[in-house]
Amino acid sequence: MANCEDYELFEQIAIKKIIDFKWPLTREFTIKRLLVPYLIFMTTYLLYMNWIFMVRKEEGYFLANYVFIGILGFFCWYFIVLEMKQLKNEGLDYLKSPWNYLDLIPPITLIIFLPLEIFGYFDYTDAANLYIAEQRILNKIGETAVDPTVNIRTIEAIL
Repeated sequence: MANCEDYELFEQIAIKKIIDFKWPLTREFTIKRLLVPYLIFMTTYLLYMNWIFMVRKEEGYFLANYVFIGILGFFCWYFIVLEMKQLKNEGLDYLKSPWNYLDLIPPITLIIFLPLEIFGYFDYTDAANLYIAEQRILNKIGETAVDPTVNIRTIEAIL
């Protein structure tokens, strides 16, 4: 726990001048290189997952699907590169902070999810329709079919 002596360091005129000089540069960098890209990334992510992904197979949304995938892919690599620079600068101390893991999980998960989406892994409509048809047939004799889409839907939900 910090004591009063720790805060006295910030009362020194030289330290105040250094902070007053450096803060505008740090603030500008933080806003332009971290905050704005993150807000664009999160807005794109939320729009994609809550709207475009759900209607991606409908007419008129094919191009929007791939535009959003491209934007999300770009930002994933952008944030991964920033984290790798931080890892290079901090060395193994980087791995001691749980915040760094939280910074890495979303882009890495999306880097896994996006190619699966591009290659149609989550397109299980035909399999789901076949399952429903089999259920209707088998329910007449009291049996239950195994859902072939359960693994795909589980992975989709996890990612």
